[in-house]
Amino acid sequence: METRELLSPQELEHLAEVREVTVTANSGGWIRILRQLEKFVAEAHEDMFAAIYASDAVKANLQCRWQQREAMLRGVKNYIAECEAEKRLLLEMSQRGVPLEDYAEQN
Repeated sequence: METRELLSPQELEHLAEVREVTVTANSGGWIRILRQLEKFVAEAHEDMFAAIYASDAVKANLQCRWQQREAMLRGVKNYIAECEAEKRLLLEMSQRGVPLEDYAEQN
């Protein structure tokens, strides 16, 4: 039995989406972008700690800058991890012939 016979049209569309994300996330260009994002977070973190004698307003601004970058990086990494997990789950379901109702209960 083929994957498309076991998954609903919505599940097939979702599988295509998560496959696209995981393929993109493993590409050389994306890996470079992710490294640069990590570098931006590290730089903002260093700037925050290096501003020992700055005013409270400057310190707050630097902390906000670091937190925004950190939150964005974590969000992107979590999204990619979720897509990879969903892809594995959908592929496992298609190999086992798990009905759509069982998938909905797992989410």
